[in-house]
Amino acid sequence: MTRNQKSPLIPKVRKEDRERVMINVPADVSADARLYAEYLCGDLSYVFTEAFRYIASRDGAFQEWRKTAKSQPASPAPEVPGVLVDRTPALPSVTGAQHPEPSAPGRKPRVA
Repeated sequence: MTRNQKSPLIPKVRKEDRERVMINVPADVSADARLYAEYLCGDLSYVFTEAFRYIASRDGAFQEWRKTAKSQPASPAPEVPGVLVDRTPALPSVTGAQHPEPSAPGRKPRVA
């Protein structure tokens, strides 16, 4: 790679087991995340996963806290306002494909 070429901060997509987590983000974050996913030829799940991994791996206070949290007995995931966790495996992602976003019961799904 030459000095003038830029590489993305997030690496290319890798295959992993997945768990569905639904979050609400501001519209501007969603728009930029979608553009970034397009730039990477990936999807929103990948962008948010890698962004979190990047931040969590560099947060020393979180790393220290995580050590103590792992040593405690396992408990069910705490409920966090605005976050819905579905423990069923997520459908495999198709790189570059557009998928409708899941919707709450009684709402029409939004299509990207």
